[in-house]
Amino acid sequence: MTLIACCSGTVDAGIPTGAEGIIAGHKAYAANPAQPTGNILVIGTDVFGFTVQNPRLIADRFAAEGYLCVAPDMFKGTEPPADLMDTIFAMNSKDATFVQTVTVVFRMLRYFPAFLFRNNENSGIEIIKSFIADLKVSRRGNKWGGAIGIRLAQQPDIVDVVTATHPGGSLQFPHDAELIVKPIYFALAEIDQRIKEADCDSIKLALTQKNFEFEVEWFEGVQHGFAIRGSKNDEMCLRKERRRWKVLLFLNAFLDNITFFNAKNSKASL
Repeated sequence: MTLIACCSGTVDAGIPTGAEGIIAGHKAYAANPAQPTGNILVIGTDVFGFTVQNPRLIADRFAAEGYLCVAPDMFKGTEPPADLMDTIFAMNSKDATFVQTVTVVFRMLRYFPAFLFRNNENSGIEIIKSFIADLKVSRRGNKWGGAIGIRLAQQPDIVDVVTATHPGGSLQFPHDAELIVKPIYFALAEIDQRIKEADCDSIKLALTQKNFEFEVEWFEGVQHGFAIRGSKNDEMCLRKERRRWKVLLFLNAFLDNITFFNAKNSKASL
C-alpha cells in the first residue's frame, strides 16, 4: 500500500531548541538563528505534522546555518499520532508478526480516512501563502509538504527557491515538473511506490528545458521518508541523510544573490 510506505519511519531522538508561536494566525514551530543571515525558510511537514520532533530538529539544523526556520501547523490537530510511524516501521520488517500487521491496518483505517477528508494540498498551500505573503522565502518540503512546495514552485511570485524530498500527493510526472518556474532541488528515494527511476529521469529532462538552476538527486538503497523519518539504526539511511544536507549548498548558493527582508522587519509574531 502506498499510504503505508509513506508513513513508515521512526521518531527522532533529540530535544528541539526552538519555540512555538503564532504566525499569520497559525501555530508554528520557529527556530531562530544565533547569527541570522536574513533568509527565512518554511518547512512543509509530512502527514505527522509540526508537533513531532523530526521537523523541529530539521528546523534547528537550518537555524544553525543562519536561517530563521518555521514549521507551520498545517493540520490543526487532525494528523495521526507520531507513534504510528514506528508501528508501521516495525510491520515492514522481515520479523513482523501477523498481529503487528493487523494492528497497523486497523490503526490506518482509524486515522487516515478522516485525515484525508479534512486535509488537502490546496488548504496547505493557503496556509503556506499566509506565512509568506509579505516575505520572500525559500521552501522545504517532505512528502505532503513536498508536493505543496512543488505547487508553489509552479507559481511565479510566491517563493524564490524550493527543495522537495520524496514528494507525494497528487503529483504527476513529468507534467508537474514541466510546470515548475522556480529553482528547485529534488531528493528522491529508490524505494518509493510513488516515484520510480523513470520519473526521476523525466523530471531531469523536463527541468533541463528551463532557464533556472535545479538539481535532482536519486538516492539508492533508501525508502520513501528517509529524509525525515529514516531510522537512526540504519547506517545506509544515515549516510544518505547526511549527504542529502548538501541541499544547504544549493540553497546558500542561490540565496546569496537575493536580498531578503530581515526577520525583525517581517510580520511574523514568534
